[in-house]
This record gives sequence, C-alpha cells and structure tokens, in this order.
Amino acid sequence: MNLDQALKQIEELKAELALSEKKLISEQKRLREIIGAWRRKAEGKGIFKEEIREGYNAVSGMHYKTYTISLPADLPIEEILSYLKTESLPNLYPYVFKKIDYLPRSKAWAFEVEMDLNYDIRLEEAFIKQYYEEHF
Repeated sequence: MNLDQALKQIEELKAELALSEKKLISEQKRLREIIGAWRRKAEGKGIFKEEIREGYNAVSGMHYKTYTISLPADLPIEEILSYLKTESLPNLYPYVFKKIDYLPRSKAWAFEVEMDLNYDIRLEEAFIKQYYEEHF
C-alpha cells in the first residue's frame, strides 16, 4: 500500500466515523424522547386498554371495535404502532388493525380493529321495488 492509498483510506474512515457519530447522536436523541415519554406516563398511571365502541359497517361488511389505550401523547407514532403490534393486536385476533387516532380530550389513543363478517344486511332490489310499489 502506498502513501496515497493510505491517505485515501484514512479520509474514507474519517467520513464513515463522522456518519456513525451523527447516527449515534440521532439515536440517542430518539431514545431520550421515548424514555421521557414513558417516564411522564409512568408518573401518571399505568397503561390500560378499554373497549369504547363496537358496530357493523354495512358498506364494507366489517364488524369493528374501537379501544382506547393510554400511551404517552408525545411518543413517536412508530413506537405506538410497534407497541400495538406486539402487545395488543395479538390478543384481538381474528380482528385486524384499521386505524389509530389521538384523543386530546381523554388523553388517550383510540385504535380500531375490524373483522369481515361475510353478512349482507342490505335488502334485495326486488324486495325494495315491491315494497315501494305497494306503499306508494
């Protein structure tokens, strides 16, 4: 290895080190935010999950349930989704995740799960036509 190659390799290693340091600082900041959010949550109360609503959507044919979960409001959404995926959703099978929203008034996250019922509650067209012909 000659001097030019060695100097080039040193510069590449310095650039790689600088990039690694930036990634480390970014990860430290992210983890500090997560730990702070959980600490603030722990000072309040523990995590709970409560079913607040249940219903059926005739358009989609889905039976849905809505739950609230008391995770920290300032926790990054990726962490909330990760928590749901590992802790809550496996216990709700065969329901699948649909959406999540933050509810500022109750200071909780509301998430919805759904399951296909394969049940068509809509009336058939012939019945509807006959009904309107007889009554109108």
